[in-house]
Amino acid sequence: MKTNTAADTRVSTGHVAQIMLLDAREAFMGDLDQAYGKFAQDGDMIPGGYNVEDFYYDKGCCQAIARDWYFVHGTYVVILVNCIYMGVNMDLNKSDQLYDADWFFIICENLFTSVFLVEWGVRLGAFSTKRNFVKDPWMVFDGCLVALMVIETWILSPITKMFEGSSIPIPSEPLRLLRMVRLTRLSRLIRNVPELVTLTTGLVQGVRASAASISMIFLFIYMFAIVVHALLKDEDELNVRLKNEYGVNFERLGDCMWVLLIDGTFMLDGTGNILSSLVFEGSFAAAASCLLMLMFIFLSAMVICNMLIGVLCEVVGEVTQAERNAKDISVLKDCMWHHLESYDDGDGRISKEEFGMILKDPVSKTILKELKVDLSFMSALSMVFFDEKNTHVPFHAVIELMLACRGDNAATVHTIANSMSFLIGRLNSLEKNIMGQGQQIFEVEVEALDAIEHQGHVTL
Repeated sequence: MKTNTAADTRVSTGHVAQIMLLDAREAFMGDLDQAYGKFAQDGDMIPGGYNVEDFYYDKGCCQAIARDWYFVHGTYVVILVNCIYMGVNMDLNKSDQLYDADWFFIICENLFTSVFLVEWGVRLGAFSTKRNFVKDPWMVFDGCLVALMVIETWILSPITKMFEGSSIPIPSEPLRLLRMVRLTRLSRLIRNVPELVTLTTGLVQGVRASAASISMIFLFIYMFAIVVHALLKDEDELNVRLKNEYGVNFERLGDCMWVLLIDGTFMLDGTGNILSSLVFEGSFAAAASCLLMLMFIFLSAMVICNMLIGVLCEVVGEVTQAERNAKDISVLKDCMWHHLESYDDGDGRISKEEFGMILKDPVSKTILKELKVDLSFMSALSMVFFDEKNTHVPFHAVIELMLACRGDNAATVHTIANSMSFLIGRLNSLEKNIMGQGQQIFEVEVEALDAIEHQGHVTL
């Protein structure tokens, strides 16, 4: 009876451990599914996310040109040259009308219009269904710019030239301002330079924090302006002298706020002169106002330093990390996902044997090394996934495992949960082995006792 009780206890303990392991694995896989859903919603993890080339023909001249590396980067060179030309045109071209300008500017305008029109037409011709071009924001954006160039260069400018000297006035200034819209093409260059993308995204994300700092500065301006105005509004002689010498005074609250903004926050050239005038005025009100302005300058500078050094640096750091994660996800999507498919048997899942083959593949090792994935840790953590022989794990879980095992990742609660799941899995496996060995020993003992008992009966 005691032996059976011990065996029942072992079975009960193993059953509890198995339940704990299954719960941990289900929670872990649930987190992976949630993360996968987030990535899949943005089209970042699964191949098939948005790519304009998916709308192109598979064969044909236009699609071949539109996909060509030299065509794409040649377009960027033309955009850069066009932006430089616009500065030269604004500086040297004194004519209000295009066809009244020097022949160099006429040729350049027509040449750039033709090049951008052909470039946009080639990209449009690459679409298998032409109406799908509206699904690409850059096609729509470039199409609008090309339309403006065509209207300005080949429609409005000739009409303006034809009606020159007539009684119908056609304003030319709006046309010159309309050309400035072309500078927005630089955004196509910016999005292909990761450092510029990081800085731009950081500036956008830092708008809220910067707005809070600026609001605090204006709050300080208003508070200090009230006190300074109360002290100096009756100093008529001082206000008249400051008005004559520096064009400012403290007779109104708005004037006080302007002085604090220009000479306190921005600290332009007149700051020292105004402070010196207040110090050497000889009155208590002027001296107190000088001290208040110095205190305001200190507080304003401190707020601006916190905004520039603290907020922006933190935002840039976060954006850099996000850009690195996005880049790693892109590498896994473009390379590793298709590499996983080469080992797949068609069910979209990876078995333990297939995962082992992937880790031994030289191409996989190269990709994971570039992403700084700790292969030893990933191999150990994979035991949580493949705790049973016939376990199959979906692609997205394997990709998430690779991302989680990057060596330069900071430890989080999710990391601790993964480690706990791994430990529970290993303890469960160890307990199964111990239970198996104990069961074998128990069976051997029973057989030995039966043999001894049988031998005793034979002897009798």
